[in-house]
Amino acid sequence: MVFTVDTPDNLETFYHKLSDAVNEIKTNNKIDGVAISSPGAVNKKTGVIEGASALPYIHNFKIVPELEKRFGLPVSIENDANCAALAELVAGSAKDCRSMAFLVIGTGVGGSVIINNQIWHGAHLYGGEFGFMIIDGQQLSVLASPVSMAKRYNEKTGKNFDGKTVFELADTDDLVAQEERGKLIHALATAIYNIQHSFDPEKLSLVAEFLKIKN
Repeated sequence: MVFTVDTPDNLETFYHKLSDAVNEIKTNNKIDGVAISSPGAVNKKTGVIEGASALPYIHNFKIVPELEKRFGLPVSIENDANCAALAELVAGSAKDCRSMAFLVIGTGVGGSVIINNQIWHGAHLYGGEFGFMIIDGQQLSVLASPVSMAKRYNEKTGKNFDGKTVFELADTDDLVAQEERGKLIHALATAIYNIQHSFDPEKLSLVAEFLKIKN
């Protein structure tokens, strides 16, 4: 069963949309709890989603008890990149491994570290936040994000292209596109090198929309 909804613009709408989905599932199914994959630094001890994300209204208060009250069920929340990494560990590219590093490239750069089949959250919930890595004086999220790459390209050329288009233009004689794609690839390769030699996982998995682009 799949529910697709527009991103809520406030907390009350967020609660209503989630509650509607859970209640519909409960109508014909016995469920023991609700698991949520969320942006942000999820503090599983306090039930607070710390940090910041594109959903500012979900942060910095005890959201788990509120959701449990509305659903009438136990609720568990985990960071979305950590959830994706666990999926790779259980049924994906790292299913035969006990340790892995996971990188996801989107509007920014996120990630996760798995050690002995357990998420490594870190002492301050920044475990796997590879986007904050500094390369050539800038954060990896700035250098290796297709969104940021497109922004740099557009500033130089006066165009209004997205990252996919800039990637494709780099296969033509567009020197600016070639330069910006080269910067992204260099930053990402440097980050992968650093991660591999810092954690030495059995496998490093990379998820990025631009990997679907030809060449």
